Amino acid sequence: PIRDPSRSAPKPKAPTRAERHVAKAVAEKRAKKNPVTLRLDGAGEMRVYLPAWAGFAAGPWSPLSKGEILVSVGSDGDWDGTVGPEQEAAYRRTIDHAATNQRVVLDAIAGAFSKLTRGAAAELGLPKKVDRAGLENLVELIGVHIHGDHRDAVAYVGYELRCSWDVEHGLGVLTHVDRVVEVGQADTSFLAWVADRD
Repeated sequence: PIRDPSRSAPKPKAPTRAERHVAKAVAEKRAKKNPVTLRLDGAGEMRVYLPAWAGFAAGPWSPLSKGEILVSVGSDGDWDGTVGPEQEAAYRRTIDHAATNQRVVLDAIAGAFSKLTRGAAAELGLPKKVDRAGLENLVELIGVHIHGDHRDAVAYVGYELRCSWDVEHGLGVLTHVDRVVEVGQADTSFLAWVADRD
């Protein structure tokens, strides 16, 4: 007889509160070693830990986030190697106000959720509406893009996330300080013209 593979495959489980707590605790310990200033490699990137984002998972098959995030400087890959005070200020805000920034980003995603998920496959079983807590099992921060564009001495910052409803195009939120500029697919977080338009 032929076996039905769906019967033998394990059903995915949402991470438990305890697993999330452990992920956040580990990220908090590692975050103490985050550089105080931008220390970029030749590609204009570095890795940091943001404990506020640990414990998220972009869907039932996605691993639990450890809060390790790739930070890049320059939008659209046009980094010329220059880091100005505006980018340093944006980086400090990203590190020092990670929990506040997380709330701003998640509130923006929750507010745009029905638009973002329009056309998503019905079998994903997505809710009609979500709040911040509901997004823990649907999104995961993977990158922070610090733009060359700036206003009031602080650069724009884009948040790039994986999401359960669009594996190919992902999710992006562009911010300036604690204001959301735009929410859309992942490229919203790093396209220079989106910041220029603001």
